[in-house]
Amino acid sequence: MHAAAAVTAGTQAFALWRVACLLLLGATGTVCAASDDDHADEVPVTVSLDGRPFASDFVVIERDGVLYLPLLNTASLLSFVVEASDAAHASGHRGDPERGYAIHAGNSDAVIDGMPARIEAQDALVASDMLWVSAALAARLLPIEAVLDTRQFVLQITATGELPAAAQQRRSKDHAALQAGAERVPLEVRAGRFPYRAWSLPAGDIQMLASVRDAEGEFGLRALLAGDLLWMNSALFVSASEAGLGEVRLRLSRESAGGDAFGWSALTRAEIGDVFGSSLPLLGSSAGGRGVVLSSFPLDQQTEFDSTRIEGDALPGWQVEVYGNDRLLDFRQVGSDGRYLFERLPVLFGENQYRLVFFGPGGQRREEVRSVRVGADRIPAGEWRARVAAHQPGQSLFGVGEVPSPALANAASAELRYGVRKWLTVGGFLARAPISAELDAPSSDYAGFVARASLGAVALNLDLVAQDNDAAGGSVGAISEIAGTSVSARWSEYHGLQTAESARGSEFLERELFVRLNRPLPESLLHNADVALELTHGVFAAGREEDRMAAIVRQQLGGIGLEHELQYQRIRSGEIAQGQWQLRSSGTFSLAQVHLRAQLAADAGGVNGLNLSGLWSFRPNTYFGFNYSHQFEALEDDLSAYVAHDFGWLNMRLVGGHSDPLGVYGNLELSFSFAFDQQHRPIFSSRRLASGGLIEPFIYLDRDNDGRFDAGRDHPLSGVTMALDQSTRANRSDAHGRLQIDSLATASRSVLAIDARSLTDPFHHPATAAVSFQARPGTWFRPEFAVLETGTIQGHVYRRTDGQRLHLSGVRLELQGDGGKVVATSVSQVDGYYVFEGVLPGFWQVLPAAGNGNALSPVAAASRRSAHVTAEQLMIDGLDIEL
Repeated sequence: MHAAAAVTAGTQAFALWRVACLLLLGATGTVCAASDDDHADEVPVTVSLDGRPFASDFVVIERDGVLYLPLLNTASLLSFVVEASDAAHASGHRGDPERGYAIHAGNSDAVIDGMPARIEAQDALVASDMLWVSAALAARLLPIEAVLDTRQFVLQITATGELPAAAQQRRSKDHAALQAGAERVPLEVRAGRFPYRAWSLPAGDIQMLASVRDAEGEFGLRALLAGDLLWMNSALFVSASEAGLGEVRLRLSRESAGGDAFGWSALTRAEIGDVFGSSLPLLGSSAGGRGVVLSSFPLDQQTEFDSTRIEGDALPGWQVEVYGNDRLLDFRQVGSDGRYLFERLPVLFGENQYRLVFFGPGGQRREEVRSVRVGADRIPAGEWRARVAAHQPGQSLFGVGEVPSPALANAASAELRYGVRKWLTVGGFLARAPISAELDAPSSDYAGFVARASLGAVALNLDLVAQDNDAAGGSVGAISEIAGTSVSARWSEYHGLQTAESARGSEFLERELFVRLNRPLPESLLHNADVALELTHGVFAAGREEDRMAAIVRQQLGGIGLEHELQYQRIRSGEIAQGQWQLRSSGTFSLAQVHLRAQLAADAGGVNGLNLSGLWSFRPNTYFGFNYSHQFEALEDDLSAYVAHDFGWLNMRLVGGHSDPLGVYGNLELSFSFAFDQQHRPIFSSRRLASGGLIEPFIYLDRDNDGRFDAGRDHPLSGVTMALDQSTRANRSDAHGRLQIDSLATASRSVLAIDARSLTDPFHHPATAAVSFQARPGTWFRPEFAVLETGTIQGHVYRRTDGQRLHLSGVRLELQGDGGKVVATSVSQVDGYYVFEGVLPGFWQVLPAAGNGNALSPVAAASRRSAHVTAEQLMIDGLDIEL
């Protein structure tokens, strides 16, 4: 079967055809035929190496039944040396430079293993400005066999020889054989000091716009500034146009995942200014506005029993995708107010990881990861958690951009919870909140009681609320896992309780039942997918009943994320009942240099909404994009296309489009970010620097092992990479020992460590394994990392017999430091040789370990030798031990 799913980036029509093809592929497994376009045979795949997942977002070509691999990408993926003078030539080797290869596309003459060779001319071709080789030729150049699984889109690579990673492991094993399984005590992670300051130079994300519509021009500016102010983190968002200021919001916040904000042991969050809206059990969420928040609750606590919400600041025009447990959940575009909000994201039993992927209009991309664990809202026994908040929904601190409201609905709440037992938490709250999510909704007073419990593998929730109109309601829910299926159920009784949770537009619920089932699908049925079934039964105060059943399938195929929801809704009012089917399909596709999104909505009457957007990197740092939406009922179309170029410090985008309500329009957008380095010099970047955390670590060689940088003796280290949360970043330290990493998550703690593999000197060793810290938007964390030059201690173990030295093998030795602490062990070899490597400077003792058996003489316990490793004398040789 031909497995090509064609991509043509030259025309919008073919891009739409590709979206339809991929939707068809994800739903039915049917493969679309390829066109003759240069990209037509490209297939996005994931890569498995010797049966284990190895890489994603890889692209191969299948043409006329022949599998082609991108030579440079394949060799680099496997860490082989490869070079290319142009797209048609490539040379390299697989470990021995004397036995290299040289390939020219379209030429049957080649060099393989250092000798002239013949190949088929069609075995090497040029496509998409890259050199591709057939799988058969790849097997002659590299020690691999490659087979494409066309059903699961997996490139299965099997090593037929030693790969560089395996060679490195072999050398490490040979090296460690001298120590025979030496065990080292791991260094502990230390907490990094990242204090708030009275003020700091801010980081900023700036967006300037010039637009033309109906022969009239308009200018605009949007800016997000972040930094320390008054010992808090400040976030200032401003939008302006020729008509004046449109939005001005300022939020000062201080957060601590460990619970020591402002030195208060339990305070995790303090906010003042334009704060996000609050969320309370049964009361639901309210819009953000000016106010204040103090909380000791976890920063990543779920907002509702079986769902959560994620919100934040971003520049308008950016698109945000949210993935839950690696499944596409939703995507949307940041509005003109610079905020994004995802509500009612499903929470499944266990750990839920939400990955936010941000796409800028000029090709920028960044990611954030947030986690929610079911049961995390239970409090350890004997501990308290509290939260107080007060704000005015829809109102801003400076009175700019406010939504006119005839009835100003103030919101305030005070909540307290206590851990009675490990399995039981109880609490209560008092609140004044709007009765619905509408900005002009009046406020009401509430009092509530909450209980969170666990009975084995079942998490239980109980919420009771009373309102000042003498109404009272409650909700009870449970969530667990049964036979691999996450099961959650919630029953709510409102009985006249009017809250944002019970409101459905202008109506209020009387009672509601909600059930969700979610489980992964068998691989034989659908690869890497799960299915959810949601059932809802609601009865409204006016007597109307509403039933909803939704089946949701989510699938991830490498860079392809698909979500299909089929929903049936039945409404009964009196004796009249009416049912309606609705279908919603969403997809995101990352295919080499192309990223597409599609969303389709339909009901029994036909398709009623279509949204498409795409981004294609057709040249380095140059992008083409489009957005298209069609509302079938209103017969309105909106189509725009743009070209953007990333200059590294500035992103420029030129947009042209047509909208039925607005007519023809054009925009010119310039966006850039700035920050300041250690010497207060400005840094300009096309990446967002103000909305994420920033790190600027300093790495140096600590020659005197005193734990601080001494300019006269120590020196910075260049070319060192860092591992952030166990993931190595590509940035390398410069000649001054510094590197910069941006776009860090700010709601949780991160762990930063030196990637020891990047230390080119085998005797260099990180002095500190890792630093734990919590980043904050637009503010630099500048830790120092010392590297020590380690040494070796080596010698022989022997016994004197008849005046001769008899070398002893199999003797286990210990390396002891201060207080007799054992930090490493080694076993003598056949010739009695032993070695301890990676020994830090200091005083050490080497002695036989207890339990070596009766083969040793009684003097073994006293046979210990001392060694002093210093920066001047790192190699201690001839430290022989006589038994």
